[in-house]
Amino acid sequence: MDVRLISGLVCLALISANAPASAQETNILVNPSLEELNEEGMPTGWFSNANTGTGYEAEIDRNTQTEGAQSIHLFSVDDAEAAFGNIAQSLDATAYRGHRLRLTASAKAGASASQHTGLWFRVDKADGSIGFFDNMRDRPISENEWQTYTVEGTVDPSATRITIGILVLGEGEVWLDNVELIDLGPDLTIVADEQSQNVPRLEPMEGDVAAMPLGDRGVQNLAAFARLYGLVRWFHPSDAAVNANWDQLAISSIPDIERSSDPAELAEALRQVFMPLAPTLEIVVGSTDKLTDMATPQDPALEWQHLGLGGTGPAYSSQRVSVERVDESKILTEELPGGLSFRLPLYALLNTRAQDAPAVAGADGFVGKPEAWTPSGHDRTTRLASVVTAWSLLSHFYPYWDVVDADWDASLQRALVQAAEAVDDEEFHGVLKHLIAPIDDGHGVIVYPSDTNAWLPIDWAMIEGELVVMAVADEIADIEPGMIVTAINGTPASQVISDQMAQISGSEHYSLFVAERLSRYGMAGEKVELTVSGMEGRSSTVTLTMGDYDRSAQFAKLRPETFEEIEPGIFYFDLHRISQPELDEALLQLADADGIVIDMRGYLRVRIDWISQLTDQTIRSAKFLRPQFTGPDGEAIYDLDGSWTIAPTTPQFTENIVFLTNASAISFAESVLGTVKENNLGTIVGAPTAGANGNASAYALPGGYGLRYTGMLVLNRDDSQHHLIGVVPDVLASPTRQGVAAGRDEVFEVGLRIVTEQASELAR
Repeated sequence: MDVRLISGLVCLALISANAPASAQETNILVNPSLEELNEEGMPTGWFSNANTGTGYEAEIDRNTQTEGAQSIHLFSVDDAEAAFGNIAQSLDATAYRGHRLRLTASAKAGASASQHTGLWFRVDKADGSIGFFDNMRDRPISENEWQTYTVEGTVDPSATRITIGILVLGEGEVWLDNVELIDLGPDLTIVADEQSQNVPRLEPMEGDVAAMPLGDRGVQNLAAFARLYGLVRWFHPSDAAVNANWDQLAISSIPDIERSSDPAELAEALRQVFMPLAPTLEIVVGSTDKLTDMATPQDPALEWQHLGLGGTGPAYSSQRVSVERVDESKILTEELPGGLSFRLPLYALLNTRAQDAPAVAGADGFVGKPEAWTPSGHDRTTRLASVVTAWSLLSHFYPYWDVVDADWDASLQRALVQAAEAVDDEEFHGVLKHLIAPIDDGHGVIVYPSDTNAWLPIDWAMIEGELVVMAVADEIADIEPGMIVTAINGTPASQVISDQMAQISGSEHYSLFVAERLSRYGMAGEKVELTVSGMEGRSSTVTLTMGDYDRSAQFAKLRPETFEEIEPGIFYFDLHRISQPELDEALLQLADADGIVIDMRGYLRVRIDWISQLTDQTIRSAKFLRPQFTGPDGEAIYDLDGSWTIAPTTPQFTENIVFLTNASAISFAESVLGTVKENNLGTIVGAPTAGANGNASAYALPGGYGLRYTGMLVLNRDDSQHHLIGVVPDVLASPTRQGVAAGRDEVFEVGLRIVTEQASELAR
């Protein structure tokens, strides 16, 4: 059996039979209004560490509330002995295992800033570990007026207890009122590999369909199938559609769909698949004027409500909600590839649900496959189903179609043709990477086991149009920094980089950064022939071997120590390399610094607390907007801003701070740098960041492939675009070949010069 490394994050396992919430929502808390009091004058059903000598107190406040007669006030007093104060309620998790719960409460912070205040939601598992935890650390309660706050989480299948509440960390105060904990029903996806068929199978087996070309008619047929697949799966809220095993349905249906020889056969094949799930769907041969009229019903109905896409990450959820009356926009009429048209209601009438639930579609296994067969990229039908799923999902739930220039329909057709002819699972991995490359998403990754498990003992980067060696492992004598790599295994280096970029999703500058890195990766023991040119222009050939080299040691050669006093009063630290304990210790030395250079070239592994020491007023980050999808094809509203609110803390650092960055800074690093930029917390030096921010989503595709993409819209605070642009430095700086050859970090040098000059001016 092949032994391969899993690249990226492990993909979420899909449990298709899980249904979302019913329309009836019930608050499962005891005394959620906080109106009922016990003998001690505190809310019944709730507990707290306050009023027990911990340094925190809680009291009923009848002058400040949102509903009813009172709220509860939690606050710190002098000489607090506990790390935090809380008010909480705990309940048995058994009845809610595998369900998604939503905690909502009204809260108001004190007028003065606290170290941290937030709702908290914890799920404890049977083995004593934590199955879910969120205390709003990244989005604290800071407003001194009543606001509604929400936390959502999934209850682990082995959970024993659920605890929710509110906390104050350190000094501070908060008021709490009107708390709800709603059961949204079974989660659409749960990380439970043992219950999923979506585990990579790396070898062929009986039942796999061999590669063969896909004809023009087959392409059109499958394109029509893909369009209806996404619409019925995620926007027609019947019980049958919710409970269908969509992977099995797709894999079992595709052969009949593909072989349909004309529009009439295709229409009938599509009806056979989708009408058991959506009985009100109408499919006809020809244009839309052949469809029958459909009046908008006056009866109560169910509609999908997607916050992102449920199951793709802790920030996202999907549920069915009841509406008193359906809007006319909820009847979708379109033409389909292959000479068809359809009309699909994006609702399900409540009074017909009993007629709307036949046997679970796809539950009988894979049609035409042996009993023990499982999906794999070695199977042609699985590959086609995986393309259909990925294309459909991104069509509806990717939030950046307005700034991405992609012919997405053409991408589908191209991927279907390539998937049909792919010879094995690894070649199909490349097909999927090419499929998502046009969405230009730095988070866009196809996760699958890879043979790539080693790397060359050098670092290189494109500088001034040439692939320049940046650093070399100590044991390599025939190549040195500053040399140009002109060819790799006989292929021009520029072509190697270009070929890599074609499979990478993201901004051009981020794709280039990733291509530079991936072009150094391969299989352990693999020999790589490099043609290199020295500073004097003389060419030579060097053969290197892929291996398990200490990449961090090579990387460290390019920069100062992780934390270092560069010159008296001027400090440097690298947030890519530093650990949280190291940072905590370093921060103690910076209060009296004359200047600081903070290196953010790379991803960050530390918390954001230190930002609060760079400001003397409350600041905000960029806008982190979760999409509320109101219809297919990315139709959404964005009024849920989860941006950071950061209150100042002491000790305050010097205002003389420079931040270094480049395209390697992505996601969380961009959130931090965006906050710096928005609030003028320092001078940013280097090159633009990746341009890919916001909580990523993860979804399991048939055959064990994982799809990751950005599920959240991030805008600068002035509503200008961040995606693909990134955080643009105040001072642009980049390395040169001559500087690399001389062992200089020219970006750092620019930053250090700015800091030292400013320190001199401040000292006058």
